[in-house]
Amino acid sequence: MVLAVMVLAVFVLFLLFAAKPANLTDTTSRMAVMLFGIIYVGFLLSHMLLLRNRPMGTQWVFFLLITVWAGDTSAYFTGTLIGKHKLYPKISPKKSVEGLLGGIAGSIFVALLFRRFFFRDLAWSHTVMLAFFIMILGQIGDFGESMLKRSANVKDSSRLIPGHGGILDRLDSFLFSTPFLYYYVRVVFQ
Repeated sequence: MVLAVMVLAVFVLFLLFAAKPANLTDTTSRMAVMLFGIIYVGFLLSHMLLLRNRPMGTQWVFFLLITVWAGDTSAYFTGTLIGKHKLYPKISPKKSVEGLLGGIAGSIFVALLFRRFFFRDLAWSHTVMLAFFIMILGQIGDFGESMLKRSANVKDSSRLIPGHGGILDRLDSFLFSTPFLYYYVRVVFQ
């Protein structure tokens, strides 16, 4: 189903550009940017639906949500309070190594708490590993979105949530962590 939606999106994109070819000299680059956006956001986040359709899928989706949010929140507060060593200043100047470590700790703590109530059969080693990689991949997603904004010379990815970097800033931590969790669950917990 996901691939069918992607085919439809590409088809509609071509129809839209063919119906109103404003400036043919930049059509290729504009289409590439739009297609990249469809794949980057649409395809990667569609894994959340695939995850939800797995056995215990709703619990896995909530596990992902709270692990990412706990990691982001812990990283923010830890970095704000004690962050001294810049993590990747060229792309995200406010992020610190201390914030990353605080985010990892926060993700692991909340994941273990979630396991205690909803995934009693999940080994703690799986829980810790999943939380660790979800947080790391979330940070990579955040860096990727920051890199795209910097290359486009914009502060916010949309105007929907002013002052918060845009709607993509609320989703960027899920872009790589969601497919990771889906394929992990699919392979390990068939």
